[in-house]
Amino acid sequence: MKLAIIMMLAAIGFALPAFGDVVHLKSGGTLEGQVVETDDAVVVKLPVGEVRLSKDAVARIEKKETALEEYQKRSAALKDDDAEGHYRLGLWAQSVGLKAQAKEQFQTTIALKPDHAEAHKALGHRLANGQWVTEDQEMQARGLLKYDGQWMTPEAAARLQALRAELEVAREKRLAAEAELKKLQEQLKTQQKPEPNVPIYTPNPYDSYYSTRVFRSPTTYYWQAPYYIPYYTGPSFYWWHSPGGTHSYHHEHRR
Repeated sequence: MKLAIIMMLAAIGFALPAFGDVVHLKSGGTLEGQVVETDDAVVVKLPVGEVRLSKDAVARIEKKETALEEYQKRSAALKDDDAEGHYRLGLWAQSVGLKAQAKEQFQTTIALKPDHAEAHKALGHRLANGQWVTEDQEMQARGLLKYDGQWMTPEAAARLQALRAELEVAREKRLAAEAELKKLQEQLKTQQKPEPNVPIYTPNPYDSYYSTRVFRSPTTYYWQAPYYIPYYTGPSFYWWHSPGGTHSYHHEHRR
């Protein structure tokens, strides 16, 4: 995927800075970077990672100096008092990704020529009241301070700090309340006992009717459940109902 992106950039004319050796591909493209060869592959280390190529895809490898080697050679050739030369070297180092070296050259330029505007701008300096200052110096001159990576007034910083302290106290209280609730829930689980398995009695709609009847014969026979549960039986008539209250039956026999 990286190789495809690089080849696409090369096709539209995007110039990658020189970072060392040049790998000429059989497809016609080139890659520049630090080359490491293995038995069956060529690894090209780039500023954005590395690309591993099969040796069959490589036409030839053109050995060149790395950007750091080139920088060291150019730096050694500069005169110590050449402010403009150090500035141009800083720009070149910046263009090839040597940020630390570029910053060093811009600082050297300013040390030699304090009013070098372009070097100040390259370092992110600002012109305030006729003097070049860093961003930190400018903000501090305005009476601001940096809190949590942002510039603000001391009053705003103090208020923000107080609010964060309040939020931390509230968070600790919430965590303590949640822990106490969990503890009480565990205690309730251990105290609860299972209820006994007591059958639920469903009244039969005829219970009240049969319990209030006056029968002519004192003879009563009780049949064994679950077949029938009679309320009364005698020589002339009898009543019973089946368990569960699904239906009741009344029979009267007169002689």
